[in-house]
Amino acid sequence: MNRKMWMILLLTALIVVIFCGTAAADTGGTCGAGLNWTLTGTGTLTISGTGAMTEFIDYNAAPWYSRRDDIRSVVIGDGVTCIGSCAFNGCGRISSVIIPYSVTKIGYLAFAHCSGLFDVTVINRETVIGDSDYDVFQNCSPNLVLHGWPGSTAETYAETAGIPFESVGDLSGQCGDEVYWAIDPRTGTVSITGSGPMWNYASSSDTASPFRSSVVISSADIGSGVTSIGDYIFAECRSMGSVTIPTGVTSIGANAFDHCKNLTGVTIPNSVTSIGYSAFGFCESMTDITIPTGVTSIGASAFHGCTGLTGVTIPNSVASIGAAAFKYCTSLTGIQVGSGNAAYTSVNGALYDKQKTVLIVCPCGKTGSFSVPDGVTSIEANAFSDCKNLTGVTIPNSVTSIGASAFYACKSLTGMTIPNSVTSIGDYAFSACSNLTGVKLPNNLTVIGNGVFQACLNLSCVSIPKSVTSIGKRAFERCSGLEYVLVHNAETSFDSDVFDDASPGLVLCGLSGSTAQAYAGANGYTFRTITEMDTPDFTLPSRLTRIEAEAFSGAQMTVVYIPDSVTFLGSRAFANCTRLRQIRIPAAITAIPPDVFKNINRSDLTIFGVPGSAAETFANGAGIRFEIE
Repeated sequence: MNRKMWMILLLTALIVVIFCGTAAADTGGTCGAGLNWTLTGTGTLTISGTGAMTEFIDYNAAPWYSRRDDIRSVVIGDGVTCIGSCAFNGCGRISSVIIPYSVTKIGYLAFAHCSGLFDVTVINRETVIGDSDYDVFQNCSPNLVLHGWPGSTAETYAETAGIPFESVGDLSGQCGDEVYWAIDPRTGTVSITGSGPMWNYASSSDTASPFRSSVVISSADIGSGVTSIGDYIFAECRSMGSVTIPTGVTSIGANAFDHCKNLTGVTIPNSVTSIGYSAFGFCESMTDITIPTGVTSIGASAFHGCTGLTGVTIPNSVASIGAAAFKYCTSLTGIQVGSGNAAYTSVNGALYDKQKTVLIVCPCGKTGSFSVPDGVTSIEANAFSDCKNLTGVTIPNSVTSIGASAFYACKSLTGMTIPNSVTSIGDYAFSACSNLTGVKLPNNLTVIGNGVFQACLNLSCVSIPKSVTSIGKRAFERCSGLEYVLVHNAETSFDSDVFDDASPGLVLCGLSGSTAQAYAGANGYTFRTITEMDTPDFTLPSRLTRIEAEAFSGAQMTVVYIPDSVTFLGSRAFANCTRLRQIRIPAAITAIPPDVFKNINRSDLTIFGVPGSAAETFANGAGIRFEIE
């Protein structure tokens, strides 16, 4: 075979390889006249456009068949009129599917061998399902349930094929003493008419609720005579995209629109005075909300989990906002408050009480660093919860309390200095701060509460001051990187599961004969005796950042405390300090000059510091005694 022929064969092979590789990686194309398909990286197959799907004559003919194991969910657009035969045959990872009103026919074997499929909803009452062989859902999950309207073809098919059928509800009914509703099955719009308040329901699964977890409602049109929206009335209506609330409605009940994941737009009229608990909780598609003038109260968790919400405007009329009202709104970057509001104010997008003494909410979408203003005395529960992109928070000396879960899941925080003014820290305050490596606890703190540092995976060293008298349940649970815990009070009490699932190499440090020593012995932890630093006769200012060369050369101090603010230590800074016996060097000082203690008897000197710090490395290399502070 000549060289030219070899080249032709090689090019042909290359073309085949490229072609096959491209085909294997297909993520979209056509699937009928006017229809297209796309497959996302997360496994969602979407059929969009207008018209009928191709009739695939064999089980493997669908264009996405080679990717069937990647398909986790199917979204069928409102314009699709026919689902072709064998369309989703073998897509075993699909668990549920909603077939829209536009679909009038489902071909044979369309969902055959979808072994994970257990929930199918057919919205059109007259959709033709398969043929006389009843094989559309052949070899699906044995737990498959078909949902549809009473008297529909879906119900008839289910009965004949031996598949359990559940009704999606009635087409009309009553939801208040004088309030009535009706659903248009063609559009999915529910119309609420009549006068007065709606009834309240106990939960989204309340059997009395007419719309409980409905997948058929696409929108709600509430008539002008309705005065209140009842508790849980539209909860978990996952397909509802819009709602019209008329002037005249004065209250929105608890969980009224909870988990309406596709609800994108809501206009709240000025007549509304109260928004109940979790009224719009987990409405993930909402991007912006303006609370109307006239609203006086916003309930707890009212907008909890609205992950698409980017901005909120609170009017002058609001007098109360419940706990966690904006918790887990991960895209929220700013909260604005009317200048005439008597109860609240906002500074740089964060929410405070009017006097700016209480920090209520730092929006979850904030990035970078955040400084709590001077004058703030308390940080409320959940104030920074789920602020995943905050890298640092500065707390002023005016703060005395930090609420429960205040910094929960602040995953980008690496360090935290809590001023000595803080006397109380709530349960789970720093739980799930997975990148937190070090925390300086205040000297006046009395209780480390339950789960305060739970799941702080990178926390390596914690120093617990003398003021702490007890350590609560699961305080350091799942702190798998924790190496040292220093307890400076000889009588601090420990809960039995303080260090559950923490690092097996944990070293507990404390005074000889202390409760820490007894706890370590009883629970199999290594114990290390510590020596307390004497009372300093020289303490540097807390805002000092540098100690320059020869700054204290020849000074006659004996015990020196260098604060955490200092990051630089100059050459011969403590040279000729012949009376120096103890010195505390913070971890922020990462380089120590070799002559910093020139002409000092090193055998008489003790350096106090953090394990693994430059201070420890220097002490070990220079033959100076090192003690964990």
